[in-house]
Amino acid sequence: MSANWGNSNVGDRESFNITITRGMVTDFASLTGDKNLLHADRVFAQEKGFDDCVAHGMLLASLFSRLVGMYFLGNDNMYLSQTAEFRKPVLVGDVVTVAGEITEKLESVSLLRIKTTITNAQGEIAVLGEAKVGDRHYGG
Repeated sequence: MSANWGNSNVGDRESFNITITRGMVTDFASLTGDKNLLHADRVFAQEKGFDDCVAHGMLLASLFSRLVGMYFLGNDNMYLSQTAEFRKPVLVGDVVTVAGEITEKLESVSLLRIKTTITNAQGEIAVLGEAKVGDRHYGG
């Protein structure tokens, strides 16, 4: 974990693995109100060609918050923005790797750009994005 701004450098990487559970998908549907049958009904999802329910894209993207908030700068960061491009479906039961790599460090404004990815067990990118993270101590 990059403990603070001073020891964060371009090329630093962090990652974690997580299994996407039915409970996560159900909880996210309840939280957001997105109860599309692809997310909620296994039989419906199978009729559409999937082996199981499809995880919400935004559920997956929300895992970047854990990556940024707990791995890059920890309590010293301010999450400024996140892009997300959904490239492959992720299903209930899939194990994914949530990863980030610092691609730019702008000292003058205390900003990190972090390439964010979620890959499936086959190594395919399911979600690709970029986070912009600031140092919460920056007063400029």
